[in-house]
Amino acid sequence: MRIALKIAYIGTDYHGFQVQPDVNTIEGELFRALKELNIINNPQDANYLAAGRTDGGVHAIGQVIAFDTDKPDIAIPGGE
Repeated sequence: MRIALKIAYIGTDYHGFQVQPDVNTIEGELFRALKELNIINNPQDANYLAAGRTDGGVHAIGQVIAFDTDKPDIAIPGGE
């Protein structure tokens, strides 16, 4: 099942959205949480995509990520 999530975050303590080696990023935290919750195992295998990115210290409202998962029970239609 294809899942799209609209996310918001405070980026003050992060080095931007996109994964970078040896620094904390929003995307890195998303991957960690999705793996920990057993929603996806590998972003590439899950056909993960992100709409946009931010620089270090930048906040976002309404950024969208999408991925495939075999855990359809995580989807809540119309949930915000």
